Amino acid sequence: MKNKIFIGSLALMAAAGLTSCVADTEPRLQKPTEFVLNTPPSCRSAVCV
Repeated sequence: MKNKIFIGSLALMAAAGLTSCVADTEPRLQKPTEFVLNTPPSCRSAVCV
């Protein structure tokens, strides 16, 4: 019985820790301004096309 109460209280604390205090009113989408593909230095020749 004591173990169930302990696990229940841990679950409640975890749920309280994952909630935020301020509600998001509008979703935000960050669009990148440019796209740069990162290539390794060993692949800069015409072999890795």
